[in-house]
Amino acid sequence: MPSASFARAVLPFAGFSLAFLFQACGLDEGGVTPNGAPPPIQDSGPGSDVQPRPDTGPPPAGTHLVGGEVLGLQGRDLVLQNNGGDDLHIDRDGAFTFPTAVRIGAEYDVRVKPGGLPTSPHQPCTVTSSSGTVGNVDVQTVRVTCAFFRSCKELKASFPSATTATYVIRPADEKAITRCDMDFDGGGWALIEATSNQRGPADLAESNAELPIDVDKNCYMKAATMKSLAAISTQIHIRQNANSNDSITSKAESAVLLENLRAGNVLNYDLHKLSQAQQVALWTGARATQESVGFSGNPNDKRYPDIYWARNNTKGLHLFGVLSTYEWDGDTNRENNQPMEVYLR
Repeated sequence: MPSASFARAVLPFAGFSLAFLFQACGLDEGGVTPNGAPPPIQDSGPGSDVQPRPDTGPPPAGTHLVGGEVLGLQGRDLVLQNNGGDDLHIDRDGAFTFPTAVRIGAEYDVRVKPGGLPTSPHQPCTVTSSSGTVGNVDVQTVRVTCAFFRSCKELKASFPSATTATYVIRPADEKAITRCDMDFDGGGWALIEATSNQRGPADLAESNAELPIDVDKNCYMKAATMKSLAAISTQIHIRQNANSNDSITSKAESAVLLENLRAGNVLNYDLHKLSQAQQVALWTGARATQESVGFSGNPNDKRYPDIYWARNNTKGLHLFGVLSTYEWDGDTNRENNQPMEVYLR
């Protein structure tokens, strides 16, 4: 997030205005991250106008122009090509025309240039009515439709060089502005919840257009959006703040954990019937131990944003209510609470 000196600045952000309020998600007056630097925000809003086609006069005799319309574009620098060349840079919705005319009877083939998807925000774009033969009139039927990636995993697949930062994703009908960890275990992890020191899920704010989900900001993804993301995810990752080594990650075959989350329950809802060895076997990572994730008793009264209750395990993972720790001491005070992060991929 930017510093307090920018607290009143408003940045266009994926179709809405993102006000940099220093109170957002627990940000203090300084408005900076713990290391003193603002976190990177990769997806920052719509771009400038379309670069107009150069005014070169009418196309040569026996040729016609190729173009169409772009819909849903909110990022910058979409690059289209016709027949593998004739690059056209586009930064907004609306009509477009390639600068080079094509002779009558020749083929046209419009595609997004490799590496030419828009950024800020990052978007996938598809081209329809993209190819054909030039006739006796200009081609105006090409349609380019841009949307949003459903997950950080999809975004990473299209942008392999994407770095860990804040992005816009859209698992279902509503957008989410969230941190994507693009480094841990190949990247593509979407942050759905983050606590800060001395805080637990009961203290969190529901994220919205002005409250991006980021580390140390006491935010969680809206339940409906989280469920949509969980429906297309295969793994869960829980870590102490900024420490992926002190973490647990669900094994790919641990579908029962995701099924609970998709229903809005804590991950270990109704899993008390498993032995503690079976409970531990659902996870991998440094905290995949009986001491951390083993439990007895059904945590059947806990719902998202509560995440996990190692019930009857004094030192287990307690990420519910006002607790956020791997090492609860059996006391309701928060002295041993730790900032925690929960991701889906």
